[in-house]
Amino acid sequence: LRAAKGRVAQADAEVERARINERRLGSLLQRKALSQDEYDTARVELGRALAVLETRRAEAERTADDVSRHQLRAPFAGTIVKRHIELGQWLDVGDPCFVIEDTSMLRAKLSVPQRYFDEVSVGAAAQIRFDAVPGKVYNAAVSRKPPLVRSAGRSFEVWLDIDNPAQQLVPGLSLQASLLLDAARS
Repeated sequence: LRAAKGRVAQADAEVERARINERRLGSLLQRKALSQDEYDTARVELGRALAVLETRRAEAERTADDVSRHQLRAPFAGTIVKRHIELGQWLDVGDPCFVIEDTSMLRAKLSVPQRYFDEVSVGAAAQIRFDAVPGKVYNAAVSRKPPLVRSAGRSFEVWLDIDNPAQQLVPGLSLQASLLLDAARS
């Protein structure tokens, strides 16, 4: 796109040079210091420069259109966590390009021993500590308690949604969590 814009600027400069030359030779023609043929050549040169400028502008517009049609736009603001393509690679419609994650809210999935099943409810408070951010405690709440107990581990899963507006945390970090159990049921 920059090259196309550069060619437009170059053609614009050629038009300006041809205009100056045509005006100068027109002045000489009026004073009978120049032949009509030499002036006509200058006018033709100006017309040619204008035609080249129009061609260069059309090429620049077409290039800008091509670039805009070939840009990838994410459907939401996020972080690229995986790249499936290389620079210059041809793509077909529907080819995967990137994996993008919105990390402003992270979800932790915890395994809780089944004996606490009745004592954990959606909305229960939790405190989370990440090994990667020592000394900082994050507050969260149980956002979901899927109704399924894992028979192999005798545990069930709870989900915690963690606000991460400063993007301090990244997916996959190990953590320790403490859940506030329902005292009425225990």
